[in-house]
Amino acid sequence: MTGATQKTAERRRHPRMHLRMDLRCVRLDPHEGDVIDRIHMLDVSRGGIGAVTDRDYYPGQRVVLCLPPANGRGKRHVYATIRRCRFDREGDYRLGLEFDNLSLGNWCGVSSEALAVA
Repeated sequence: MTGATQKTAERRRHPRMHLRMDLRCVRLDPHEGDVIDRIHMLDVSRGGIGAVTDRDYYPGQRVVLCLPPANGRGKRHVYATIRRCRFDREGDYRLGLEFDNLSLGNWCGVSSEALAVA
């Protein structure tokens, strides 16, 4: 197999699904206080989301995402950590966010106890 026909290995642990929607994002920043932003989600997986925004974030920054409910009732607040933030050619910032394990279970319908054992 030549280099041109070889596929690059996928580094992701979870397959992602393209899903576009606007989300409210609360930055948990101890120096500036909590700041509410809007981000535009591009894709989602069991481990996190890819998104774009017009504001800069930093790797390691903690946020709370306000997601639509998994069961059709109320809103879900999911904690996540910024893993990457890159400025793109369109003038936006591309974000990679990783869900916290316990928050992930709350949105995906998996109990926190089951995730703690996994």
